[in-house]
Amino acid sequence: MSILRKYGNHSYYHGEQSTKRVLQDLHNVLNAKQGYAYFDENFGVDDISSYTDRAYVVNQVIREVTRNIEAYLPAVELLDIRETENPRSDRITIEAKCRVQGQLEEIQFITDMGSYRWQVLDDAGG
Repeated sequence: MSILRKYGNHSYYHGEQSTKRVLQDLHNVLNAKQGYAYFDENFGVDDISSYTDRAYVVNQVIREVTRNIEAYLPAVELLDIRETENPRSDRITIEAKCRVQGQLEEIQFITDMGSYRWQVLDDAGG
C-alpha cells in the first residue's frame, strides 16, 4: 500500500494509473478505524457513529478526510472539499478537488450513515 511509502519516492503516483492508485489509497484510509493501525494510531477515520447531528457529522467527516489526505497522501494536493446534496437522507456525499501529479481530479466520497463504510469515486464514476 502506497500509504506506507509516505517517506519514500512518490513515483508510485506517476503514469496513467495514478488516479486509480489515489482512489484506492483514499478508500483504504477512509475505511480504516482510527487507533487500530499498528504503524500509526492516527491513521484512519475517528468513530463518528454515535453522533446524531448531521451538520456535526459532515463537518467532522470533512476534517477527517482533510487530515488523512494531508498526513498519508503527500502526492495529493487538496484544493477544495465540501458537502454536496445527496437525494438519500441517510447518505453523506463529500466532493473534493485535488491535484495529483499536476492533474486536476474531482473525487466523491459517499458514506451510508448507518455503516460509515466509504465509497470513493472519481469524476468518471469509478
